[in-house]
Amino acid sequence: MKQGLGIRRVSLQWSMAFGLVLVLSLTATGQRVELNRGGATVVLEPYGPNIIRVTLSMLKDAAEATPGYGVIGAPAADGWQQSHGEDGDTYKSSRMVVTVEADHPGHPVPSEVDIAKFFRGSAPGVHIVVRTPTGKVLTDMQGWAMSDLNYKDGTMDIAADRRPTDAP
Repeated sequence: MKQGLGIRRVSLQWSMAFGLVLVLSLTATGQRVELNRGGATVVLEPYGPNIIRVTLSMLKDAAEATPGYGVIGAPAADGWQQSHGEDGDTYKSSRMVVTVEADHPGHPVPSEVDIAKFFRGSAPGVHIVVRTPTGKVLTDMQGWAMSDLNYKDGTMDIAADRRPTDAP
């Protein structure tokens, strides 16, 4: 009978250890928020209660990539909470509140669609607002977008200059 209790105790200890590892791994994977807005990928990645990295790209892999040169810190999502509402997605800590406005797709008439091919010049914009918890606006990025190659802005020449080994 004592032997059965010992096995149960070891099983309980292993179960608790596995549960702790599972909880820690779920917490570690929840460090960043990835959203889709009008075909663009928006990534919010906190590095502290008052530091957040915001990335936007029409190329999902580029938006999800790790930071480049100069960023030596590690992401830290402790104290950050995500919520979703009709107005959009909010990611907040004790020091800042980041809101990515919800998509507001319009219903353009066919002539507007044709004209946009030549005069729009970029992908649909994303509206991101960073505030303090008291509501003071720190930055308001309206229409933040990645530009499409187009003739209007003169960026179409870039496509001809691109080497096959260059990233899109």
